Amino acid sequence: MRTDLNFVALSFETANWYRRSACSIGMVRVEEGVVVDEYYSLIKPTPNWFHPINVGIHGLHDSLCQDAPTFGELWPAIKDWVEGQVIVSHNVSFERSVLNHLFSEYQVRAQVSEFLCSLYLSRVAFPNLASYKLPHVCSIALDKAFVGHPRALEDARASAEIFIEVANRWNPPTFNVMIA
Repeated sequence: MRTDLNFVALSFETANWYRRSACSIGMVRVEEGVVVDEYYSLIKPTPNWFHPINVGIHGLHDSLCQDAPTFGELWPAIKDWVEGQVIVSHNVSFERSVLNHLFSEYQVRAQVSEFLCSLYLSRVAFPNLASYKLPHVCSIALDKAFVGHPRALEDARASAEIFIEVANRWNPPTFNVMIA
């Protein structure tokens, strides 16, 4: 097992097609190759309306998020989870875009160390899968059940597990090889 893997797996769900409309966040902290903590919160989205397609994907809707904190209100509680960290996500371009839009919307000045994509790494590590969606990669490549709810947390957990598995199988000389 790799002991140099330190990162945060991150996943957002959005209320509508605006990237700043995050309505939930899930994060999993990995230290020395082991999951050590998890975080989940609903978020009051901006703009605050839910598209039926998004609701169909994650099951979240206005009444669930009405009393949730905005990202700006949530930021002090999650700052240490994000700032200066290596962030891992499945299809990381989406999570990076949501995070950047939220930073802009709430005028947050923060730096992420690096973004890594478990979707890309699973395509490289498991080249013959019929699908690279999280549930399929988890069940076929990792032989683990994918629960799915709360979706953002389960997605972050699955991304972390995929990344750990790929790193252990690949065993690059340093974690930085995967970042470069």
